[in-house]
Amino acid sequence: MPRAIYDTKMEFNATSMFWHSAVKFFDRYAFNTCVNKKTVRAIHDTDWETKTPDVRLIIGETGKRWKVHSEVLTVYSKFFERALTIGFRETRTREVTVYEWHRKLVDFVVFYMYKGWDTAAERIFASKKVPLHEAADLILFADYLDMPDLCYSAYHSILVDVIALLIRTRWDARFIHNLYKLKQPFIRAACVLTDSRTQVGRDVGYKILRFLDTLEDNPKQLKAMDSFDEIFVDDQDILLRELKKDQDFQIAQATQSR
Repeated sequence: MPRAIYDTKMEFNATSMFWHSAVKFFDRYAFNTCVNKKTVRAIHDTDWETKTPDVRLIIGETGKRWKVHSEVLTVYSKFFERALTIGFRETRTREVTVYEWHRKLVDFVVFYMYKGWDTAAERIFASKKVPLHEAADLILFADYLDMPDLCYSAYHSILVDVIALLIRTRWDARFIHNLYKLKQPFIRAACVLTDSRTQVGRDVGYKILRFLDTLEDNPKQLKAMDSFDEIFVDDQDILLRELKKDQDFQIAQATQSR
């Protein structure tokens, strides 16, 4: 039999698609609205290998270069749009240099722009799951590049991990004993964010730390759900989606074991 089914918080609207969460995120951090989905689909479906790249993206410290298309860069990023269209040196040289960001992050961003989050994650991390501290770095890099879509995608990835920890309170009988070890990746990610001194970094980082504190004080699922609702006030739809996925998994497991 499946483990105990959740309470009335399990109501889930499959058509929401996290719209409320994303819009509130963009408003909170004064981001531009996300890229039109039709535009994203057109970029992902285009055979860019048949088109000549017209911009070189460079890491200043190492000189590592990527040949990319201005048409793609300027759709996703106001940083690149300003650099390539407002008469800066980059408009003439067609070279954009970024500093203090490591190669893996730039690799991810390039793959993300051309093929999306899942493809970028699989190519760079060999998994659709991005490690917590890397997702934290991506939030900050996306903030720097003024890429709201990527920033929210990285935030969403972290939230899914936070919710997975919440769900674990239900089935892990030794949760409180394992919590010290379980929370270390979250603390590392939170420190990356809070040390950045950016608004989005401080806000998300401190929310993660607050949630970890509530788990230590009362590691019960219903209490953890209430704490999540209080701390991540605009993200209940993501919580409900992940709870629904876990419930479906538990039912499927129980059906197979009969």
